[in-house]
Amino acid sequence: MDKLLILAQGSANDSAYGDQQVDGVEFHEYFAGRGIRTLVDDLVISCHGNTPLMMEMVAHINDFVDHGSRVVIVAQGGLYFALPSLFAANLPRVPVISVPLAGDYKGLDSFLAPQIPSGTAAIGGVGVGMYEVAARAAEFMLDNEVAGVFTSHASDKLVAALEKLSVPVLGEAQEGGGGLVVGCVSGITNGHYIRIHEEELYHFDRVGALGIYCPPKGEDTRAAGVLMDVNNHVQRSIWTRGEDNVAYMAAKVIALHDKDMQARLVEARNEKAGSYAQRDLTDMAQWR
Repeated sequence: MDKLLILAQGSANDSAYGDQQVDGVEFHEYFAGRGIRTLVDDLVISCHGNTPLMMEMVAHINDFVDHGSRVVIVAQGGLYFALPSLFAANLPRVPVISVPLAGDYKGLDSFLAPQIPSGTAAIGGVGVGMYEVAARAAEFMLDNEVAGVFTSHASDKLVAALEKLSVPVLGEAQEGGGGLVVGCVSGITNGHYIRIHEEELYHFDRVGALGIYCPPKGEDTRAAGVLMDVNNHVQRSIWTRGEDNVAYMAAKVIALHDKDMQARLVEARNEKAGSYAQRDLTDMAQWR
């Protein structure tokens, strides 16, 4: 079974993945040494500038999955970074990891790429420019046949979301126990707003081989800046928005080697898409 990593970027002006290193090894060589194939060249594709080309790439990636390949996408970009979620929305069986790049707002706009509605468009995000974290997450996903998840600080809503997708829960995570860990990091009051509990996040980051977590929700924009800053110190975890998307990301990791989970994710995507297809906008009687 082929293990394929697609390294995508939204602009040719972004740094090439070949300029990045993991444990002192050039990005592509790092994966080649682990039996993970990458494209000869990075995939430069703009979901805003050439959407049809992006959808053509989506069709090719779906073909890879149909023929039994394990595929993970790491996408880097700045500004409002929609590429990862659009990939994920059209590739329900493929985990997508977003690497935000610094920009006018220190990368905050692209860092918030995982802040999307619940569903199969869920993506995992890392800190700004944290290529090594993204690389290790992708390597874990491609190299391990994950049978289920361990939980840490899991809310009732997360447990219910995992159950809905039939994601097996293997027990409570133990520090140093390895495996895929999912959970919810709580918030603490900082003056007039709620910010992420940093020590709780750092503990969560030490528990498993890979963690997928959701941060606390808040209404103050300052909390987003704190979340971005603390993720620059996280080494083995990716974040996404809300408990439902944590469950979807975990399901996508399991689906890399589980055909039944792949089918459930496709069904979930089709069910959500169907909810929007009830109105025929070509029926002119609906227009005033």
